[in-house]
Amino acid sequence: MLLFCLTAFAGFSQTTDRYLYEYYFKRLYTYEPAMMRENKIDSLEVVSFEKRGDEVTYRGKKEQISFRQDGRPIRQINRGDYGKDSTVSDYSYDRLGNLVEFRRWIPKRISYQEDRVLEQQFYQYESNQLVKVFSYAMVDGNNYLTLRFCDSLSYSQDLQKVTIIHGNADGSKVIFNKTPKFSYPFKAQNNTIFTATEKNRSDKPVDKESSWSVSCTYPNPELKEIQSRMKTPCLNPSVVQSFYMLQSKKALKITYDRAAFGLSADAFFIDTLEQRLFVKSDMYFRQPTSLEDRETKTLSTDRYNFQMQLLISESVRESNRGFRENSRDSSQTFYFYFDFGLLQRKLQYIYPSSVHREILYTDQTVFTVFEELKNEPVVIFEDKVIIKQRD
Repeated sequence: MLLFCLTAFAGFSQTTDRYLYEYYFKRLYTYEPAMMRENKIDSLEVVSFEKRGDEVTYRGKKEQISFRQDGRPIRQINRGDYGKDSTVSDYSYDRLGNLVEFRRWIPKRISYQEDRVLEQQFYQYESNQLVKVFSYAMVDGNNYLTLRFCDSLSYSQDLQKVTIIHGNADGSKVIFNKTPKFSYPFKAQNNTIFTATEKNRSDKPVDKESSWSVSCTYPNPELKEIQSRMKTPCLNPSVVQSFYMLQSKKALKITYDRAAFGLSADAFFIDTLEQRLFVKSDMYFRQPTSLEDRETKTLSTDRYNFQMQLLISESVRESNRGFRENSRDSSQTFYFYFDFGLLQRKLQYIYPSSVHREILYTDQTVFTVFEELKNEPVVIFEDKVIIKQRD
């Protein structure tokens, strides 16, 4: 039911190529290939910093990725913080540019003497059409790869219809095989059939979301009103999720008045003049312990522009366990973007024992949300995206 509520309902046309891209490939790409291609991104790094007081206590590369000219990745390295495992994702292509193998693995280290492969997928083609897909992964806590699914694809003569036969449908465990073979399904009724409602067009690349975007249709009238006031084709999924979460508390207030927003614990405030959306939530959690229950209250406020980019996120968290334990901490996080929409910088300030007060932001001045303005942040975290473009 939750997934049903969070889905934006929209009727739109698709080609078989776009359907297969969404079905098999889209989740493998952290960054939209079309964005990388159009902006000639050759490589990207995410560098992280941690500062305590005047001392930089940590600096390291959080992510490294290299791209082909068509915008798809070649290798992506995600480095774990504080001694945690780093993961590597490798992408292999044939001479026509088709992805033939995806491999996600952890390099060997002292605790284990060989590489640990977490996931591996194979793609086979005939006449440049995808015909077989094999997916292996570590499942059920096992330390070895087993077959998740194997699919066999067939097409109509005009390529406007694709039938996917899902192999290994009986759920039996099949150990990893470097040269896998399709296993005819035990339950053939689980097959998938897709018929295209649009033909391929060069001006609509399958990997460019904006060329396929349509105006979202929401079942809730209040979401429709928010969408209309913000004049946006689709709301940020996080905004939609927050809406339904707060609506379930039966205390949600949607307002266009600053004063009313300040008096509400759970509210959406739409500032049509500055073109900003504020989402405020007050969450309470109670956890039983051997002595008194631990009670945690978190007041958070997020601010979005009308392009649905998250600009500022702030929160105040109070936790107590009777008279034995009492703590309060606060944070502010700022987000900055490249002109073409990619996140460029994330800056987070952590404050100790600060008292929250309600102050709304303007574009001209950024005020603190904490009364103890004299308090310097205990920790500053920063993620900076560095891109290298082709000539």
